[in-house]
Amino acid sequence: SLAAGALLLCALGAAVATPQLLGTRVSRALDTLGRADPRFLWIGAIAFAVSLVGSAGCWRAAIGLCGGKTSLGDATARYGAGSLANTFIPMRAGDAVRFALFSRLVPGEHPVWSTGGAFVAVAATRAAVLGVLVAAGAALGVVPWWPLLGAAALVAIAAVLARRARRHLGPRDIAVLAG
Repeated sequence: SLAAGALLLCALGAAVATPQLLGTRVSRALDTLGRADPRFLWIGAIAFAVSLVGSAGCWRAAIGLCGGKTSLGDATARYGAGSLANTFIPMRAGDAVRFALFSRLVPGEHPVWSTGGAFVAVAATRAAVLGVLVAAGAALGVVPWWPLLGAAALVAIAAVLARRARRHLGPRDIAVLAG
């Protein structure tokens, strides 16, 4: 994996050093980037790193509630591996990578179910925060209201499905899902 990482880094360096090989759009983008204020680029890079560590910390807390233990550095590496997979593999396959990596930390008889519950909790929390941001933007007139209506419909569908699943699962199944 170290050799693959080094090879990828070399390919990225070659692409940046010779942008004309990748086409005019990449060359124009790099020219625009060269004219950007470096302070804003550093602020953006730091904000990106903080969001990555924050998301990993969220996963660490969720896995901790399932009985798993990990450090913030380990959780960041696992989360980062999923982010890297999302870069190269379509359809957010990095989430599956994260799921697999974090499920290895959960002890017990059903670590995949517990990790699935953690994944749902993290996704629900993220959706709630994004919903508040979209609502604030809609209230200020920056974004339209229709995304909120779509999100509300998805939440209603999820609630109905969860209720139906609860009726069809036995108490033992629900205990397993709860972690």
